[in-house]
Amino acid sequence: MYTTKFHVGDRVEDKKTHKRGRVTFVYSELERKGEVIEVLFDGRDEAVDVSVDSVRKVSTRPVV
Repeated sequence: MYTTKFHVGDRVEDKKTHKRGRVTFVYSELERKGEVIEVLFDGRDEAVDVSVDSVRKVSTRPVV
């Protein structure tokens, strides 16, 4: 399992498609905790559940 902890609002990128999005929900149920997050990918209207192993955090640039 991937060790990075995700938080609501984190920017992420799909490792295969390189599509970017924002974490909208982090599951806390024992069956899903640390394994699945909900992501709203850019250009989409609905968030989807994704495995934490299939995405990586993307650093965001500070606003100047």
